Amino acid sequence: MGALENPRHREVEEEAVDLLALLLAQVVDYAIFVLDKDGCIASWNPGAQRFKGYAANEIIGKPYSVFFTEEDRAAGKPNKILSHVRAHDRYEEEGWRLRKDGTRFWASVVVTGLHDRRGAFRGFAKITRDLTDQRQAEEAARLAAADQAARRQAELDEREMRRSRDQLDLILRSISEGVMVQAPQRGFVFANEAAARLCDFHSAEALLAATREEIFSKFDVLREDGSPFPLDELPGRLALQGKPSSAVVRFRLKRTGEDRWSFVWGAPVVDQHGNVDLSVSVFREFTERRRSEHAWQFLADASVALAASLDYEATLKHVADLAVPTIADWSTVDILGSDGSLEQLAVAHVDPSKRELAKEWRRRWPPPREGVPYQVIRTGLPQLLPEITDAMIEAGAPDPEQRRVAFQLGLRSVMVVPLMVGKEAIGTLTFLTAESGRRYGTQDLILATEIGRRASLAIENARSYTETREAVRTRDNFLAVASHELRTPLSALSVLISSLVRAAASGRLLKLSPEALTQRMVKAERQMTQLGRLVDRLLDVSRLSTRDLRLERERTDLGDIVRDVISRYEDVGVDGSAIELRTAGPTIGWWDRGRLDQAVTNLVGNAVKYGQGAPITVSISSGASGHARLTVRDSGPGIPLEDQERIFGQFERSSESENLPGMGLGLWLARRIVTAHGGAINLDSVPGEGATFSVLLPVGAEPAPVVTEDLPKRT
Repeated sequence: MGALENPRHREVEEEAVDLLALLLAQVVDYAIFVLDKDGCIASWNPGAQRFKGYAANEIIGKPYSVFFTEEDRAAGKPNKILSHVRAHDRYEEEGWRLRKDGTRFWASVVVTGLHDRRGAFRGFAKITRDLTDQRQAEEAARLAAADQAARRQAELDEREMRRSRDQLDLILRSISEGVMVQAPQRGFVFANEAAARLCDFHSAEALLAATREEIFSKFDVLREDGSPFPLDELPGRLALQGKPSSAVVRFRLKRTGEDRWSFVWGAPVVDQHGNVDLSVSVFREFTERRRSEHAWQFLADASVALAASLDYEATLKHVADLAVPTIADWSTVDILGSDGSLEQLAVAHVDPSKRELAKEWRRRWPPPREGVPYQVIRTGLPQLLPEITDAMIEAGAPDPEQRRVAFQLGLRSVMVVPLMVGKEAIGTLTFLTAESGRRYGTQDLILATEIGRRASLAIENARSYTETREAVRTRDNFLAVASHELRTPLSALSVLISSLVRAAASGRLLKLSPEALTQRMVKAERQMTQLGRLVDRLLDVSRLSTRDLRLERERTDLGDIVRDVISRYEDVGVDGSAIELRTAGPTIGWWDRGRLDQAVTNLVGNAVKYGQGAPITVSISSGASGHARLTVRDSGPGIPLEDQERIFGQFERSSESENLPGMGLGLWLARRIVTAHGGAINLDSVPGEGATFSVLLPVGAEPAPVVTEDLPKRT
């Protein structure tokens, strides 16, 4: 039997229990209650009633699972908690619990096991605290923090998106390809600068501000071959239907008439439902490449044209026509005239009325000597003006009417290249742009220079052919004339010798009187002299055609030379052509006597040949300027004005002398001899009134410059 219980100890225990009950009854911030071993509610404090909403008589005896949500009960959570406490003596969590009215509250729950003094398991103690306000505050704070974080992230995302969009916009605006984006209902929503330039707008903003009709009114849309391109078949339009495609599109700007070529790709952008949200068109322009292809094709065509004919003037006109509009809106060919001025050989433009306007321009305002064409002629170097500005037109066209026409022509850029034969420029090829708005560059100048080089080669070939053909004709004429001229004295000499041979064979030679024999020998000598003179003249032509004339100067009296020449003609008995010599005395100079004899002989011989038996006057005088003057005047048929310069050429004769003997070399030789002495020879003639040849010779010991003073005309 155990010791007797201490009454005082029992009283203390009972008092502690009462105090605990009193404490539980006073706690309202915690739900503190006991569960029996089966999990049913065995006690209930005011805090539990406050949190849960149940009165003690309503809840005691019921399973504590009524406080759990339907999801927790379905998952067996109440039993799992109790099992955990039985095994580990404690369970603690925060979670949703239910009140009597079915509303939820957030609870902090602690469940512990209850054991008696002997350690036997008697039930469960459960302490619950309502943390709903705290949970809501925490949730609100969490949500606020999350919202703030979300806003911050959204701002960062927006900033990053804006930065990415700006970068993309910068990239798209700076690339050389044109980019345009259009929406099905809103039209174009994006365009970069390259696309604006292609569509003939000054900026992307101006393009986007325009309506679709305004945009397509700027240009014609063509296929590569120049046929119309239906707008509904453009890649961008097809992309709006969800069809990606590509095509080569040719744009002809209505403002300038300029053609531009582009590869165009169209691609649709679809939303999450597969509907077309946007259409993106990308343009890659290849205008310069296509122009280059056309230009080199033109070069090939021009080469064929240049090789097709030896008439270089007609060929150059054809080249000017070929250049328009392939590489130029205007093309002109100018050839240097005999007076040093440029004469327009051809002008080409697609519009005939403008060709006439250009011709009228050239007639009224020929290019100044300090202008670009003459600079090209002087230097032999091509010139490029990439931009013809209004200021340049103002400066180059002082005449208001000229300025008006210049602005009307709308010239924009020009290239001028020389036409060269050897090292000498003989003309220019000019290429200009106007309506197309095109600006020439270095590559264009290279092409133009090559065209000029090939045209120059064609001219040189044509001239060489013409000169060769003329040389052959001259040779044939020379051979015909020379054979005829040589045959005459040879025939006469042959007849004389043959008669003497026959006379000697028959014995009649001994019967001839000395006078008759002498007469025949004199005739033979005369023919031999004539034959020798002809041979010498031909040799002179050969020598003087290949090299300069060398003079052997000596102190010579021009009068002695002239008298010797006249005496020779008197010796041959020229019928009717009396030769009168007029001289005031000796005319002394340092000359080549033999060469001057040739020149005087040719002049006097011409006067005798064409004088028709009328008297001939030869005059010699000395001028105060240190020159001697020789004049030979006849009264023959005269020389037409159009022949007066030509007859000084090799094998050239006047149209009045077709039935008279001669090789057309006398005057050519005379001029060569006189100019070699530093002198000059001049002709004055009126048809039907004879001809006067005048020679001026310097009398000094050294050669003097060629005389440029006018010789007196016949009166």
